Amino acid sequence: MTMRESERLEDLENRWLGHRTCSSSSSPDKLDQAIGSNNEVFSLDAMGGLFLIFLILTVIAFILHLWNCRVAINNKFGHTIERIKLHIIRSISRQ
Repeated sequence: MTMRESERLEDLENRWLGHRTCSSSSSPDKLDQAIGSNNEVFSLDAMGGLFLIFLILTVIAFILHLWNCRVAINNKFGHTIERIKLHIIRSISRQ
């Protein structure tokens, strides 16, 4: 809150987001014509790349989460099978 009141937050925002020039696979002339020589717009290629990286990292995190859950489920399932086997063995031995 104090950063916002002292306008420090706006200064940081202008410093980080004020220069929005991103490299593009398009030629600079075509890019300037397409956006009207306004460099304050991120190109579709740059934003697409960011979303692609985000998607890849999300998929990797999801796979790691499933792997962790798989190990936990297998352990729980193994313990349950062992309990059932012990119960069956005890039932057979009582008869």
